[in-house]
Amino acid sequence: MNRSVLVPIDLSEESARAVDAAVEVTEASETTVTILHVIETLQDVEYEEIESFYGQIKAKAEKAMTRLTEDLASRGYDAHAEIVFGRRGAEILRYADERNIDLIVMKSRVLDREHPERGIGTLGQQIALASRCSVLLAR
Repeated sequence: MNRSVLVPIDLSEESARAVDAAVEVTEASETTVTILHVIETLQDVEYEEIESFYGQIKAKAEKAMTRLTEDLASRGYDAHAEIVFGRRGAEILRYADERNIDLIVMKSRVLDREHPERGIGTLGQQIALASRCSVLLAR
């Protein structure tokens, strides 16, 4: 059985933890991994008005994602990278639903136990609650 795993990243160093977690819980020969980066679009601004700005962000994302997919491929994974535009949470959920993803692996931060209310509602938590497939939050 081939599992389809989605790893949304934000280009931070912490995103690599999610890729590592995906590797820890899967078998390369049985898994397709898609690295997804969502470029957050500005509300009330037409795409064409700042197309060059989005293009610069996309070029940076492509470089980072190429490194990640090449690393996964060297480990035997069928790895792909996708860049989409829109609202991060909605796009991650839409992508997972449309492609029948089996597992989403995302980075997550540990909440401050003295003030847990300050970190509630993170993107990872939102995806975990709203996703139709399993979600692994990597720390």
